Parts: sequence; structure tokens; C-alpha cells
Amino acid sequence: VEELKCLLRSIAATDFVGELPAKVASDPKRGYGRVQLFREARAELALVVLQPGQRIRPHDHGDYGAHTEAEPVVGLVHVIRGQELNRFYTLGNGASLEETVCRVIHAGEFLELSPTIIHSVENPGAVTAASLHAYI
Repeated sequence: VEELKCLLRSIAATDFVGELPAKVASDPKRGYGRVQLFREARAELALVVLQPGQRIRPHDHGDYGAHTEAEPVVGLVHVIRGQELNRFYTLGNGASLEETVCRVIHAGEFLELSPTIIHSVENPGAVTAASLHAYI
């Protein structure tokens, strides 16, 4: 995970990625902007852009690739601009979601995700938020 953090810091420091958030339009179907920067069978790198007030619905990352319990998905989010509010959930009775905790991730910070974590993401700030998402 530490090597992946170093890699994401290096990618975030490039002019190419630094200029991208301003060019990424929101996808009406998703409700936020997302650009896939790299993908192969077991790895993906994407840039996610959230305008103020935009939200990504609750989801997990357990369906990515052909990973197994012995080799789970490692998800790493690196916020490069603004901030993201992550709300974490557990499945309650009747498969309803129950919020357990909130965490604000600021520019320069990381969030590690496992396949079983259920979370939503929103931009509570007044400026555009952008983050690099790596899944391996």
C-alpha cells in the first residue's frame, strides 16, 4: 500500500493530472465526473471529480476483477483537490443500510478501501473536489 501511495502522489504531481479536473464534465447518468486513466484485467486507475454538493451513492468494491478472498481488492483513494466526505455503512435488518461513521478526506490524504466496505462519497465544500482511485 505504501508503494501505491508513492505512485499516486507522483501521478497527482504531473501537469496532466493537475489540469484534468477542470476538463472533466459530470456524467448525467452517474451524477459526477469520472475518467478512466488506466485499466487492465486486475488494475484500474481513475480520476473522480465532484462538483460542490455532488454525491456518489452507497457502493462497495467487491465486484472488481477476478480477485478472491485470499487475494482481495486493494482500493486506494488519494484526494488531490478539495475534500470528500465519506459515509460508511453496514447492512442492517432487511438489507437496509445503517450509517456507522463519517470521515472527511482532505487534499493530500488517502483512504484505503477493502471489497467489503460500503460507503458513499460527497463533496461538502465550495470548490471542486478531485481524487485518484486505484484498484488492484
